Amino acid sequence: MNNSAVEKVAYSPIESAVVKVTNYSGKMRGFNLDGAPKELQDHIKAMFQHLTQQKDIVEHSWNGAVCNVTDPRNRDRHDPLVTFVGVHVNNLLNWILASGWTLTHVTSASENETYLIMDTYVFQKQLCLSKKVQDMSILHGRTGSI
Repeated sequence: MNNSAVEKVAYSPIESAVVKVTNYSGKMRGFNLDGAPKELQDHIKAMFQHLTQQKDIVEHSWNGAVCNVTDPRNRDRHDPLVTFVGVHVNNLLNWILASGWTLTHVTSASENETYLIMDTYVFQKQLCLSKKVQDMSILHGRTGSI
Protein backbone atom coordinates (compact mmCIF):
# COMPACT_ATOMS: atom_id res chain seq x y z
CA MET A 1 0.00 0.00 0.00
CA ASN A 2 1.28 3.44 -0.90
CA ASN A 3 1.27 5.65 2.22
CA SER A 4 2.77 8.73 0.55
CA ALA A 5 1.17 12.13 0.77
CA VAL A 6 1.08 14.74 -1.94
CA GLU A 7 1.70 18.33 -1.00
CA LYS A 8 -0.66 20.69 -2.80
CA VAL A 9 0.10 24.39 -2.88
CA ALA A 10 -2.64 26.99 -2.85
CA TYR A 11 -2.06 30.71 -3.21
CA SER A 12 -3.97 33.24 -1.19
CA PRO A 13 -4.84 36.69 -2.46
CA ILE A 14 -1.97 39.10 -2.93
CA GLU A 15 -1.04 41.14 0.14
CA SER A 16 0.09 44.75 -0.23
CA ALA A 17 2.44 46.91 1.79
CA VAL A 18 2.75 50.69 1.46
CA VAL A 19 5.90 52.30 2.84
CA LYS A 20 6.47 56.07 2.82
CA VAL A 21 10.03 57.36 3.10
CA THR A 22 11.18 60.94 3.64
CA ASN A 23 14.69 61.52 2.39
CA TYR A 24 17.23 64.21 1.64
CA SER A 25 19.66 63.32 -1.16
CA GLY A 26 18.82 59.64 -0.76
CA LYS A 27 19.49 59.57 2.98
CA MET A 28 16.54 58.74 5.19
CA ARG A 29 14.96 61.37 7.39
CA GLY A 30 12.14 59.07 8.40
CA PHE A 31 9.71 56.45 7.22
CA ASN A 32 6.13 55.40 7.81
CA LEU A 33 5.20 51.72 7.95
CA ASP A 34 1.49 52.25 8.75
CA GLY A 35 0.53 50.70 5.42
CA ALA A 36 2.62 47.56 5.98
CA PRO A 37 1.59 44.33 7.73
CA LYS A 38 2.80 43.89 11.33
CA GLU A 39 5.19 41.08 10.35
CA LEU A 40 6.98 43.39 7.89
CA GLN A 41 6.96 46.28 10.39
CA ASP A 42 8.65 44.08 13.00
CA HIS A 43 11.25 42.89 10.46
CA ILE A 44 12.11 46.45 9.40
CA LYS A 45 12.34 47.64 13.01
CA ALA A 46 14.75 44.82 13.86
CA MET A 47 16.92 45.39 10.77
CA PHE A 48 17.03 49.14 11.36
CA GLN A 49 17.93 48.67 15.03
CA HIS A 50 20.74 46.29 14.07
CA LEU A 51 22.16 48.75 11.52
CA THR A 52 22.03 51.70 13.89
CA GLN A 53 23.78 49.68 16.61
CA GLN A 54 26.57 48.79 14.17
CA LYS A 55 27.10 52.36 13.01
CA ASP A 56 26.33 53.90 16.41
CA ILE A 57 25.64 57.26 14.76
CA VAL A 58 21.96 57.36 14.00
CA GLU A 59 19.40 58.69 16.43
CA HIS A 60 15.89 57.53 15.82
CA SER A 61 12.57 57.47 17.56
CA TRP A 62 9.46 55.38 16.92
CA ASN A 63 5.90 56.60 17.20
CA GLY A 64 3.93 53.46 16.44
CA ALA A 65 4.86 52.53 12.88
CA VAL A 66 6.50 55.90 12.14
CA CYS A 67 10.26 56.31 12.55
CA ASN A 68 12.01 59.69 12.65
CA VAL A 69 15.72 59.58 11.95
CA THR A 70 18.57 62.04 12.54
CA ASP A 71 22.34 61.89 12.54
CA PRO A 72 23.53 64.14 15.38
CA ARG A 73 27.08 64.44 14.02
CA ASN A 74 25.95 66.15 10.82
CA ARG A 75 23.14 68.33 12.09
CA ASP A 76 23.07 71.83 10.70
CA ARG A 77 22.79 74.00 13.82
CA HIS A 78 21.12 76.83 11.88
CA ASP A 79 18.45 74.66 10.27
CA PRO A 80 17.28 71.70 12.36
CA LEU A 81 15.21 70.43 9.43
CA VAL A 82 18.33 69.69 7.42
CA THR A 83 19.92 66.56 8.85
CA PHE A 84 22.00 63.96 7.09
CA VAL A 85 21.67 60.33 7.98
CA GLY A 86 24.14 57.53 7.33
CA VAL A 87 21.29 55.18 6.45
CA HIS A 88 20.27 55.22 2.81
CA VAL A 89 16.81 54.55 1.44
CA ASN A 90 18.32 51.58 -0.41
CA ASN A 91 18.94 49.86 2.95
CA LEU A 92 15.23 49.94 3.70
CA LEU A 93 14.21 48.83 0.21
CA ASN A 94 16.69 45.94 0.24
CA TRP A 95 15.37 44.72 3.61
CA ILE A 96 11.83 44.62 2.24
CA LEU A 97 12.84 42.90 -1.01
CA ALA A 98 14.91 40.34 0.91
CA SER A 99 11.85 39.36 2.93
CA GLY A 100 9.96 38.19 -0.16
CA TRP A 101 8.15 41.34 -1.26
CA THR A 102 8.10 42.68 -4.83
CA LEU A 103 8.22 46.41 -5.57
CA THR A 104 5.29 47.24 -7.84
CA HIS A 105 4.87 51.01 -7.78
CA VAL A 106 6.75 54.15 -6.75
CA THR A 107 5.51 57.73 -6.52
CA SER A 108 7.57 60.72 -5.48
CA ALA A 109 6.70 64.21 -4.28
CA SER A 110 9.18 66.89 -3.30
CA GLU A 111 8.89 69.90 -1.06
CA ASN A 112 10.83 72.77 -2.62
CA GLU A 113 11.21 74.76 0.60
CA THR A 114 12.93 72.02 2.60
CA TYR A 115 14.39 70.01 -0.31
CA LEU A 116 12.86 66.89 1.22
CA ILE A 117 11.44 64.14 -0.95
CA MET A 118 8.55 61.91 0.11
CA ASP A 119 8.60 58.63 -1.79
CA THR A 120 5.76 56.14 -1.56
CA TYR A 121 6.67 52.53 -2.34
CA VAL A 122 4.05 49.86 -2.93
CA PHE A 123 5.09 46.24 -2.46
CA GLN A 124 3.12 43.07 -3.05
CA LYS A 125 3.53 39.52 -1.87
CA GLN A 126 1.60 36.43 -2.83
CA LEU A 127 1.18 34.24 0.21
CA CYS A 128 1.56 30.51 -0.22
CA LEU A 129 -0.53 28.08 1.81
CA SER A 130 0.46 24.41 1.80
CA LYS A 131 -1.93 21.55 2.35
CA LYS A 132 -0.99 17.90 2.54
CA VAL A 133 -3.54 15.51 1.08
CA GLN A 134 -3.43 11.75 0.70
CA ASP A 135 -2.18 10.29 -2.57
CA MET A 136 -5.03 9.65 -5.02
CA SER A 137 -4.27 5.89 -5.10
CA ILE A 138 -5.05 5.67 -1.39
CA LEU A 139 -8.25 7.65 -1.79
CA HIS A 140 -9.44 5.24 -4.47
CA GLY A 141 -8.42 2.13 -2.50
CA ARG A 142 -5.81 0.95 -4.99
CA THR A 143 -3.09 -1.19 -3.47
CA GLY A 144 -1.22 -2.48 -6.48
CA SER A 145 -1.29 -2.96 -10.23
CA ILE A 146 -4.40 -4.13 -12.03
